[in-house]
Amino acid sequence: MQFNFDQVPSRRHTNSIKWDFHNEDDQLSPRPEAEALPGDNAILPLGLSDMDFPAPPAVLNALRKAVDHGIFGYTRPDESYYNAIRGWLADRHGWEVKPDWILTTTGTMQSVILAIQTLTAPGDGIIIQPPLFGPIGHAIVNN
Repeated sequence: MQFNFDQVPSRRHTNSIKWDFHNEDDQLSPRPEAEALPGDNAILPLGLSDMDFPAPPAVLNALRKAVDHGIFGYTRPDESYYNAIRGWLADRHGWEVKPDWILTTTGTMQSVILAIQTLTAPGDGIIIQPPLFGPIGHAIVNN
C-alpha cells in the first residue's frame, strides 16, 4: 500500500493540540491565527508525536466496522491481536515472543509508569534524551 506523505491535510480548526494550541509551562493556550501554517516557512510544532497524514485504510475500515456494530462495551484482545504483535516483532526484529509476555495497557504513559515502578528502585537514575514527551519527565520524578 502506497501513501502520499507529501500531501498534508489541514488540521487547523479541529481542536488539534499540535496545530490549534501551544504549550507554555505545561499550559495549553490557543495558537494565534497569525502564526504561519506549514509551507509558509513556519516553525513546525515538533513537541507532540501526532501524525500529519491520514490513518491507513485498514485502520479506518476496522473503526467503521466497530462503529457499525454500535456497541462500545469492554472487550479483551483475541488471538489475532497477539498474533499481530508477535508477527510484527518476528518480522522486524527476529524475536519469538510468547503471548503471555505481552502486557496490554491503556496507553503509553501507563506503560512508562509501570516500567519505572517495576524496573527501578528509589534513588536509581534514569537517563532521558531530550526532546521528549513532557509527561515522561514528570512520570520519572513522581514514580
